[in-house]
Amino acid sequence: MTRVPLFGLVTLTLVLTGGSAIGEKGGNSGNSKHKSAKAPTYYTLAQDYRKCAYPMCGGQWVTAANQALTSCADGSDDAACYVLDVDFSHLGLSDKQVEDLEWNLSSVVVTGKFKQKQVKGWGKYGVFIVTDAWQAPTSVEGSDTFYSVTDLGFVCAKHPCNNIDTDELNTNVNAAVSGLDLTASGASQADLLDAYAAMDTGDLFVAGVIDDDGFGGTTLFASQFYLPVVALP
Repeated sequence: MTRVPLFGLVTLTLVLTGGSAIGEKGGNSGNSKHKSAKAPTYYTLAQDYRKCAYPMCGGQWVTAANQALTSCADGSDDAACYVLDVDFSHLGLSDKQVEDLEWNLSSVVVTGKFKQKQVKGWGKYGVFIVTDAWQAPTSVEGSDTFYSVTDLGFVCAKHPCNNIDTDELNTNVNAAVSGLDLTASGASQADLLDAYAAMDTGDLFVAGVIDDDGFGGTTLFASQFYLPVVALP
């Protein structure tokens, strides 16, 4: 895998040694579409590996990112919601793409909705219908806090330059930081370039921690990042 220096992809295109803005570079205003009042809930997924009879076991777990509790199909709140199936069919993906998502659930962030399904002889169980998905480019599992990351669209003359907007998913917590380090993901150079493009449009999700960069600024140190899943032509 190709790795880039500290600050990952962002150092390829942004001046991270700045303090005052010196110009716009055509980015957005930083009003992320993922932090509006109408923003959907974002979830992470995991396979259920418990050893018991189906349908009680063998499905999947759905968890609201950055939340202690998740509202489940039956109206209960739990640390994670057990479902019989995660349905990707509404995304218009190829069979190969769906199979890749199903085999790599822990590498996906999704939006969607819970529904209940009657299972003969077993009662009702939840299913989850996916409406949008973002997938990690590598098998490294994301940890810590999940963020939506957006380029604020300006560069600076001196460091620190807080030109990267971070919004914690499913919360109102927001912070501008001066750096983004994606190296821990082990992503290729091509995937890092895709990450920068997604950051320009507010479609980059990152799991990680914000910490001092040792140079007077703050950096979001990513354990993993997630890119939009789109149907292949």
